[in-house]
Amino acid sequence: MNLLNNTDALSLAKLRDVLIRLEDTIIFALIERAQFALNDCTYQPGVYKYDNGSQGSFLEYFLHEMEKVHARVRRYTSPDEYPFTSPLPEPMLPTLDFPPTLHPNSINVNKDIMERYLQDIVPKICAPGDDLNYGSSATRDTECLQALSKRIHY
Repeated sequence: MNLLNNTDALSLAKLRDVLIRLEDTIIFALIERAQFALNDCTYQPGVYKYDNGSQGSFLEYFLHEMEKVHARVRRYTSPDEYPFTSPLPEPMLPTLDFPPTLHPNSINVNKDIMERYLQDIVPKICAPGDDLNYGSSATRDTECLQALSKRIHY
């Protein structure tokens, strides 16, 4: 949704369209994640050694690296985008001025989203076991988490 140049950005029709697209994105992301096994080691802290010294899980490492790139291109300056990790670098692109739309807030429920995703969603949509597709699993997990976050915070 282009908040910068769209005077009817908060019309019911526009809001409905955005919400439908975000929900479709979540559904397709979950379908893509479900094609891989659970791959539990992707979520276990300390399984791998990382170049940044992190002791977290492979998913945490992967998500942080992705979010660093997204932060550099100002993804998290948008009012409906919240990162899961920190610290993140400053954007390399100039900041955009988003017009005020609603009362400003800083509520970020990504910690809860991550917890529910890992405990409730992944075990239910993925076959148990390990198919060695850790990078693909983490990539799909990142897509799912970001889509869920954007929809919930929107």
